[in-house]
Amino acid sequence: MGEVINNTSSNHRFTKIVASLYNASNTLIGSDFGYADIDIIKPGQRSPFSVLVIDPPAGIDRYALQLESRATTEKPLEGFVLVSQGDRDGDIADWHYIYGEVRNDTGVEVRFVKILATLYNAEGIVVGNDYTYTDLSTLTPGQTSPFEILVLEWNGATRYELQVQGMKK
Repeated sequence: MGEVINNTSSNHRFTKIVASLYNASNTLIGSDFGYADIDIIKPGQRSPFSVLVIDPPAGIDRYALQLESRATTEKPLEGFVLVSQGDRDGDIADWHYIYGEVRNDTGVEVRFVKILATLYNAEGIVVGNDYTYTDLSTLTPGQTSPFEILVLEWNGATRYELQVQGMKK
C-alpha cells in the first residue's frame, strides 16, 4: 500500500500500479497490480492505493513498483464538504472506526459518494488505506449523509486524511 502523487500538469485517470516481486537472486518470481483509489487524480493530488497479492510466492526478497495512467481532460466532480469527522477504537484489537458526515455542495445530484481514508504513522509513511460510501446512495444539492469506515488493521497509525469523490447522477 502507499500513495501515488500526480506530478504532471494534467488530470490522470485509471492509474495502475504494477508490483514485480523478486527473490534474493534478483529473479522475477511473481507480480500483481492494483489501481489508485481516486478515479481522476488532479495535478498535485495524492491517491492511496494497495496491491493485494493473494497467494504470494515463497522467497520474496524485494519488490518494484511501476505506474501506468492516462491523461484526461475530464475533471473530477468538486464541491463535497466533510461537515464532521471523528474516530474511535473498535471492540476488537486493532479495529478502528472513522466516521463523519459529507455534504453535497456540487450543485448537482450525485451518486456513489466515496470517502477514502489514508492512514499514516508518526513518520508520515502510509500504513493503511480503506474506503466506504455514504449511507445514502444519492445526494441532492445541499443534502448530507453520514458514513463510517471500519478499518480492520490500524497498523500503528497516528493520523489519517480523508478525501471524497462522487459522480453526477
